[in-house]
Amino acid sequence: MDISEAVTYLQFYLIPAAGIAGFRGAGKVARRWLRLPFRFAASLTVCAGAICVAFMTLSEIGCTVHQPVLYSPDRHHVAIITRILGSALDEDSFIVSVRPWWSPVASRVYSSPHPPRVSWPDGTHLLIQGYQTETGCPARGGGVAISCEVEP
Repeated sequence: MDISEAVTYLQFYLIPAAGIAGFRGAGKVARRWLRLPFRFAASLTVCAGAICVAFMTLSEIGCTVHQPVLYSPDRHHVAIITRILGSALDEDSFIVSVRPWWSPVASRVYSSPHPPRVSWPDGTHLLIQGYQTETGCPARGGGVAISCEVEP
């Protein structure tokens, strides 16, 4: 998993963190009859958040295939190719994202049910060879120029 994909799932850790902060903050309430319900609610929030984090982590592990990242020739940019496995009624999906090597945030430049062939002609151009997508091909993404070629 690339760091840019992990950033998406960090938001689910905010739920247990809020519960822990609420539990610690409830200890400062002077009246005992108020402190106990606050701590109970905070404990429920931590438990629900932990279940949510576990579910999202297991679904990420089971339904996503991460291919090795492709570095540009000058090693200033990274292309991330992710395959999301479909269900019995859905087809697989391929996503190509680009980011600078130092940034944890990637921009999605290709999404299609057909596998792309990705290459770097030089350090500032990314070539994606694949089938036509619904959204088309952006001219730039992640600080590099994007070129898409449609296969027959």
